Amino acid sequence: QKTSSDKKPIPSEVMKIVQKSCTKCHIAGSMGGLKFTEWDNYTPEKQAAKAKAMCDAVTGKIMPPKNFIKNNPGTVPTQADIKTICDWSASLQPAKK
Repeated sequence: QKTSSDKKPIPSEVMKIVQKSCTKCHIAGSMGGLKFTEWDNYTPEKQAAKAKAMCDAVTGKIMPPKNFIKNNPGTVPTQADIKTICDWSASLQPAKK
């Protein structure tokens, strides 16, 4: 029996950024280790790990890739976008023991 405290859907403010900057590549059947169409199938642990990887990738300017940005300049996440992703990611991380 799953409870609402387990898996967490991507919040709308994060989804807007994802749709702008990520989903052209990160959907089922495409490139990347993260597929947003599969998000609801991920375990809570995998969701937390993927969200942390997203934060790390956008903070480190690894994602979106430079070649993609060159062809899609409107996809670059703003500093506010990056903060939103990282704040959301932090909310998914398990409590430290």
